[in-house]
Amino acid sequence: MDLKLKDKIRASFLGLAIGDALEVPVEFKPREKLKENPVRDMLEYMSWNQPKGTWSDDSSMTFCLSEGFDIEHIGELFVKWFKDGYWGAHNEVFDIGGTTRHSLERILKGESAKFSGNLFEEDNGNGSLMRNIPMAFFLMNETDINVIFEKVKAVSSVTHAHFRSFFSCFIHTIFTIELINGIEKKKAYKNTITKVNDFIKKVIITLTVMRLNYLAEF
Repeated sequence: MDLKLKDKIRASFLGLAIGDALEVPVEFKPREKLKENPVRDMLEYMSWNQPKGTWSDDSSMTFCLSEGFDIEHIGELFVKWFKDGYWGAHNEVFDIGGTTRHSLERILKGESAKFSGNLFEEDNGNGSLMRNIPMAFFLMNETDINVIFEKVKAVSSVTHAHFRSFFSCFIHTIFTIELINGIEKKKAYKNTITKVNDFIKKVIITLTVMRLNYLAEF
C-alpha cells in the first residue's frame, strides 16, 4: 500500500474518532449554547455521562465496516458491536439509533444482513452516513459509478435502506473519493455534483426507455 494512502486512511479514522469524542459530551445541546460555550478541548460526562475521549457508535461502526466488504460479515460485526461493545470506546454501547437497533435485532433473529434494513420514510436517518468513509477507500479505484452506487446502497441498507439514507452515502462516497485522489475540496464538490447529476440523468433515461419498451408490448 502506498504510504500516502496509509496516511490518508489513518488521518480519516483518527479525525473521525477525535471529532466524535469532542462531540459526545455536548450531543443534543442547542446551537446557541455551543456558540456561547464552544468546545475547545475534550470534555467529560455531560450528555452521555462518559469520560473524556469517548467516541460513539459513529466511530465504532466505522471501525467495524473497515474490516472488509462482505455484507453478511458486516452485519455480524455490527451485531458484535451492539451486543458486546466490539470497537466501543470502553467495550460497551451507550447509544444506538432506533433504526439501527431494529435492523440489528432482525439479524439477531436470523434475517440476512442483505434484507435487515428498513426502507420506510420513518426509518430514514444519518446512521449509515456517519460510518460511510471506509466505502470511499474500498471503491476508490472503481471506475464504474453504477458499481459504486450498488455497493454503497447494499452497505447502507444493512441498517438504513430508505432512499435518502443510501443516496446520501453514495454522494458522500463520490465526494470522498475525489478528496482521496487529491482534488481540492471546492473542485471536488463541483466534480461530485456533475458526476451525481450525470448518474441520475442516465438512470432516468434508462428507466424511461424500459417503461416505453414495456408499454410497447401492449
